Amino acid sequence: MRWVLATDDFPPVSGGIATWTEAVAGELHRRGQPVLVLARSRAGLGKNHPYDVRGVLGPSFGAWGPRWMGMSLWKHLTEKDRLLCTTWPMALHAWERTARLDIGLDVTFHGSDLTMPARDTRGFQNVVEGANRWAISDYLRGLLDARAMPATTLPAPIDPAPARQRPTECGHWGLVARAAPLKGIERFIRLVAQAGVRATIVGDGPVLHASQKLARELGADVSFTGALPRHSVLDAMRTMDLCCLLPTTDRLGTGAEGLGFTLLEAASVGVPVVGCRTGGVPEAVGPGLLLEDPDDVDASVQAIVDWWTPSHGATARDWLAEHHGVAKTVDVLTA
Repeated sequence: MRWVLATDDFPPVSGGIATWTEAVAGELHRRGQPVLVLARSRAGLGKNHPYDVRGVLGPSFGAWGPRWMGMSLWKHLTEKDRLLCTTWPMALHAWERTARLDIGLDVTFHGSDLTMPARDTRGFQNVVEGANRWAISDYLRGLLDARAMPATTLPAPIDPAPARQRPTECGHWGLVARAAPLKGIERFIRLVAQAGVRATIVGDGPVLHASQKLARELGADVSFTGALPRHSVLDAMRTMDLCCLLPTTDRLGTGAEGLGFTLLEAASVGVPVVGCRTGGVPEAVGPGLLLEDPDDVDASVQAIVDWWTPSHGATARDWLAEHHGVAKTVDVLTA
């Protein structure tokens, strides 16, 4: 059996889905499974991967990607394959093909593909109803359960990595996230300004310039690196004494963070993590600190100062090793 993974995001793009897909494909290949990754075509796609990676071309992929992916899947899928789509839209024009071939269709849910209202509710129903459903957090699994579409929660495919040296003070805070409106970057900058610490924000996106402006206005000592490849992200994390993720939702309460992969990546290199009670973030925080009200700047800064000790990084890394890891992910997928 060959595994075919259909995804929008794949390295050299960084981010949760790209990281997830690369890790799972690599572990399947390591176990001797034939693997084909179909991903949006980008410069540098498929370099340094020992399995087959092919780009899917099509104009306006952001809007029409499911159609172009569907055409590619109709071309490549055979009766000996098992299709794993990293979001349900990637299967929107291929589920009939999998049914005709009588092969397995697996769909994973990472966040906004489920927490934001589906524009094509009929398409969602067609794809998801007959698929093997996998959620990256119990929070997302609960949303599927509420729609009478039971799913299984997958461990995150993140393993412990070489850790940073044990810090002696909490003077450098970090945030790794796409600079998007719901990622809580403004919250983080306000905390940094109040705490009087230096900070690094890794990521690019539509609110980057507004975030830089806010940092200047508040006199916050923040360095903005822009987007970085994953190995450079981990290197940046190793310089941090603390990694935060403080996302929010839109005014309708939708768009919550599905999990918070960057917190797990920070834990993997022994960095203490701080989050909030939004979506699946508490599950990524694990033994770290949950801020009850990130918009209460004074109370939040005091909570961090009172909580932080050098040992929390090692605790986070040990917890990650116990609960997550790419082998655990693939064990569940292939059981």
